[in-house]
Amino acid sequence: MTGDQSTTSYLDYLNETEGADIKTVALVSEDSEFGTNIANVEAETAAEFGYEIVENISYSAQATNVTSEVLRPFLSCSMTKRASR
Repeated sequence: MTGDQSTTSYLDYLNETEGADIKTVALVSEDSEFGTNIANVEAETAAEFGYEIVENISYSAQATNVTSEVLRPFLSCSMTKRASR
């Protein structure tokens, strides 16, 4: 099993055994060649497993704090839910 398959298998596991209803994925990766390639493979595999990629966020490989990048999908989701009320 490859790393990308391991990630999607874990999401499937959470859906099946823990009652999670995970359908979307946000990817956060560094902007290096390595980080970009990993994010691309993860996106392809997630789509093959039926997950929708809602964000693909990159940050500088030299960044010392990526809090805003990591929180961005959660904040976007929160704002979308509020707007639909």
